[in-house]
Amino acid sequence: MISEIRTVTDISIVHLHGDLGIREMNHVTKVLKSFMERNRNNVVLDFENVDHVDYKTLVSLVAARFSMDENEGNLKLANLNNYIRKIFYLVGFLDCFEIYDSLPEAILSFEDRAFTLSCPS
Repeated sequence: MISEIRTVTDISIVHLHGDLGIREMNHVTKVLKSFMERNRNNVVLDFENVDHVDYKTLVSLVAARFSMDENEGNLKLANLNNYIRKIFYLVGFLDCFEIYDSLPEAILSFEDRAFTLSCPS
């Protein structure tokens, strides 16, 4: 679930919490789509207070990341605990995102936009 949305310069920060199942991830992807419609294509999802992510929902995050890339933006992740990282790893999506240990690191990373990711097809 989304607990807070805020903006720092041209970066939208979405704070998540609890369990992210299909309903919650649908809401997150709708919010990401609304950002893109308003040309707010630089987003950090903060997983600091997330307890679980349904692995079946991660494909929608990958799709959102590619959409933001096409619009010269980026979707980055911050504060994934080891359990959440393992879920991303097991589904093969860990390398699809820039993942940062802290929110400040993720925000500062937008200054260096020459980062290339590889994601399984």
